[in-house]
Amino acid sequence: MKAAFLLLFVAVALSSCGGAGGDLTTQGACTGLTAPAPPQLVYPEPGAVNVPDGNFTMVLSFGSGPVELSGADLQPAPVPNPLPSPHATPSPFSPSALTGWAVGSLSPHTTYAITYGIDSRCSPFYDLGEFTTR
Repeated sequence: MKAAFLLLFVAVALSSCGGAGGDLTTQGACTGLTAPAPPQLVYPEPGAVNVPDGNFTMVLSFGSGPVELSGADLQPAPVPNPLPSPHATPSPFSPSALTGWAVGSLSPHTTYAITYGIDSRCSPFYDLGEFTTR
C-alpha cells in the first residue's frame, strides 16, 4: 500500500511540471513554473506532406517560444495574411494571437519535428507535430 501511494505521489509531482496537454519532452528541470497548455501548429498542418523546402513562415496559434524545428531555433516573423493553405483551424480554446516563425532553407523529402518551450526558466518542450518537405 505504501509503494502504491508513493508511486501515485511521484506521478502527480512529475506531471505538475508538465502542463496540460501535448507530448512533453523534458530537456531540463523546472524551477517552480506551472506549464500552460502548448500552442497549436496552424501552418503547416501537423502531418502535412509536400511542404515547401524552406523560406516560409510557420504559424502557431499563440506563444512566444522558444520554438525549435528539428533542434534548430526559429526566430519570430510576421504572420502571413492570408494564411497559406492548407492550414489547421486554431482551437476555439486557444488565444487568438497567431505567431509567426521564420523557417529558412530545408532539405527536400525530409520530415521535420516542431517543439515549443515554455520559457527560459523552465525547459520542458512540447512536441507540436511534424511535416515533410516536397
